Amino acid sequence: MKDDTMIEKFTTQCYHSYIQFITIHMNNNQFNTFEKLVSEYSEVFAKDKITGDGCYFIKACYKEDVLKQFITTISPHALYKVKNLLKTIKG
Repeated sequence: MKDDTMIEKFTTQCYHSYIQFITIHMNNNQFNTFEKLVSEYSEVFAKDKITGDGCYFIKACYKEDVLKQFITTISPHALYKVKNLLKTIKG
């Protein structure tokens, strides 16, 4: 259908049962190193450099064991706050 121009574009959406919102406060200026570390985790589906309360805001879908590994990996570079998605409100 796309080749016949009946469909111009489409999107897919994944549902994750474990979603975290992680605010990162860097304790050094090794931003490139930190960004490479974070990029190694396929569970991260959004990472943004922010102003205000933190340096980065990360959205991820870690299961508990991988979240612990991620925290151990970033701890030498940053402080963090992890918030878990409780419920998505629609409409």
